[in-house]
Amino acid sequence: MSQNTNKNTKFKVAFWSIFVVFIADLIVIIPSFFDFNTYWWMSLTAVLILDGLLTGLVLYGNLRYEKVKNKGKETTTFSRKMFNIVASLLASVFIFLFDPLFSIFCLITLDWAFGMHEVVYAGLKLKMWYTDAFNALGRQSEEYKPYYASFMALLSSTLVLGVEAPILFFYQNLFLPLTFKWTVFYIYTTSVMIWGIGDTSAFLAGSKYGKHKLPWNKNKSLEGLIANILVSIAVTFVFIGLGFFINGIITTSIYITLVIITGTLGAFYESLDLKLDDNLTTPLLTGITLTLLIIFLLIIL
Repeated sequence: MSQNTNKNTKFKVAFWSIFVVFIADLIVIIPSFFDFNTYWWMSLTAVLILDGLLTGLVLYGNLRYEKVKNKGKETTTFSRKMFNIVASLLASVFIFLFDPLFSIFCLITLDWAFGMHEVVYAGLKLKMWYTDAFNALGRQSEEYKPYYASFMALLSSTLVLGVEAPILFFYQNLFLPLTFKWTVFYIYTTSVMIWGIGDTSAFLAGSKYGKHKLPWNKNKSLEGLIANILVSIAVTFVFIGLGFFINGIITTSIYITLVIITGTLGAFYESLDLKLDDNLTTPLLTGITLTLLIIFLLIIL
């Protein structure tokens, strides 16, 4: 009886693992049905990248999980934050390699794959082939607990790009000589880096030095907020500088205004005690703020 049960479990694991990847590959090739000449090579390359990434996760999980499964909660939280940052920056890689529209399909693919993994693992209590890798990257001490934070981080990346890309396409002439692709690349990357690195800085500073709680959020500290503001301003300074200031698209006054306002608001959004997960709201609000602010300043100044 136990052997039959074990075989049945292995079959379910194999079925779900293959099914999720198969549907993910189908999502990536959808654009090629609308414009084969433009997207066939993007679809093929993306399938190879994403399937290779999943294969790498399987190998990583087998090698790494046993070493980290007993790590403490603080280490787990830090690992999760690093995973969120890397996952969000995958869209920057996609934009760099392909274009913003196709990158949205790549992100939807990741949303599907990761979301279905959570359904199968946390809901059906089945460990898929790449489950150990996800656990090693941030769920060491919370087996079978839904990975809401990281799924929200992936979903927010899709929403940020999905909101920014159409707006920037409409106003793309404002950013010449940068093309639409590179405009989206710099603004999207800045948005997620403000959230990812700023949030991690706030966590580290708050954990070590946080003594003064924020009036509007007792779970956050003033020390963490200050660290977040400084790091977010630095991130905005670097990426907006590389994308728009060096290319002469924005003046010094617009540059400084963007850096201060976007960095400060990005950190402030992370400190808010909202009903929704801040892994969803912070990058989305930051991305919308940066997009609308830079367009507004370019129009009026």
